[in-house]
Amino acid sequence: MDMPTTNTRWIIISPSVYVDIINEGKVMLYDTQAQTYMISESQKMVGLVQRLYEPANMGALPYSEDAISNDTDITQAFNRGILFLKDISDGGRPINLLPYINLQTDLDCTNDEKEERLRTMGNKMRFLSGVHIYLNCKLRDSQQHTMVAFRNRSHRQHPVPPYYLTNVRLSQQALAITLNQLKVSSTAVVNVIVSLDKNEQAYFSDVLDTLSLYNFKYVFNCYDEDIKCLSELLLAKGFTGDYSITSYIDRYSRTDNLNSICVSLQEQGLPVVFKKIVADESDFVDETDGIDMLPVWTGNNEAFLRRYVLMTQEDIDNSRLTMEDLFRHMKLNASSFGVMEILPTGSIYALNAKVPLGNIYIDDLYHIVEKELRENTSWRITRKETDCDECAYRTICPPVSAFETLYKTAPKCLIKR
Repeated sequence: MDMPTTNTRWIIISPSVYVDIINEGKVMLYDTQAQTYMISESQKMVGLVQRLYEPANMGALPYSEDAISNDTDITQAFNRGILFLKDISDGGRPINLLPYINLQTDLDCTNDEKEERLRTMGNKMRFLSGVHIYLNCKLRDSQQHTMVAFRNRSHRQHPVPPYYLTNVRLSQQALAITLNQLKVSSTAVVNVIVSLDKNEQAYFSDVLDTLSLYNFKYVFNCYDEDIKCLSELLLAKGFTGDYSITSYIDRYSRTDNLNSICVSLQEQGLPVVFKKIVADESDFVDETDGIDMLPVWTGNNEAFLRRYVLMTQEDIDNSRLTMEDLFRHMKLNASSFGVMEILPTGSIYALNAKVPLGNIYIDDLYHIVEKELRENTSWRITRKETDCDECAYRTICPPVSAFETLYKTAPKCLIKR
């Protein structure tokens, strides 16, 4: 004789939905399959999602009419497939595998827990995936104050040479020490930023000898006024390493002969990419059509950044994010994580950080990486650590940019919710 079956109904949250509860007062639900989102400030909706995510419930709650009735946001979540009902026979419980971050290596914890987790991480150098080595500087000219100020702002936001009062170079010994230590990291590409003003050619020739001893890919970064000298030195030395060149243009560059320079470099087999640093609309008007534009915050170009750079509501609505993207935005600054900067003075910064972590002349990179993981000057600064911490879009928006990290006065978007 067949026994009668008993059906149990359950409220389920889709495992393809990323959940961000903001200060217990609102929730953002991003469906990574439909690539749409909804935001609710309904306390009934927030409470339901919180209960679904309790470890004991694992994304499934016994059905209750009271739990879901008389709330338009909950109704909308059901209509969009974020929530759904499921019947289980014989009183069973549904298995719902929700996405969770691995908290065993999460460093957002107490100091004692952080130290224990750092000890269990093993080789910290695997987190170091890139480095910007600033070999030398350009010299300041008192007659070019405006240009120097603009370019030093650019230097903090993009890999271009700084301007100093006196000539400073990274020593060949420090360069070799750096490259030796990078061999046990995850670094495959080394960005080399160089100025080739007067009397720097012999220094750079020696640099090429050092670089040729290591099996990295190199990207040489320079201003356009140095591209001719750089290319001639590479050809004269017969440098055979894996490399490319990125040449930067700005409002102080000569662009009237840019096309002929490009043709000449291509004919010589030199892999060159030009990029332009821009701060307002006037920077668009010249011979640089088709070149990548890199915005820079100058301290007084807020209107330009709002128009061309900062996120808009349309950008948010058109976002196409995966679960991995959202978890990454939650815990890491993907625009800087894993990258260090070494200045001509030897000072070492995490990319886009305000304060140095040490100096290559006295500190090894292993302890520098460990210090960054512990102190978080840049790599793990997310929107939760900024003025965006209470915004429902904080994990949808891109990572915190260089100018946002470096300058408190940098403009913020106008779509905070």
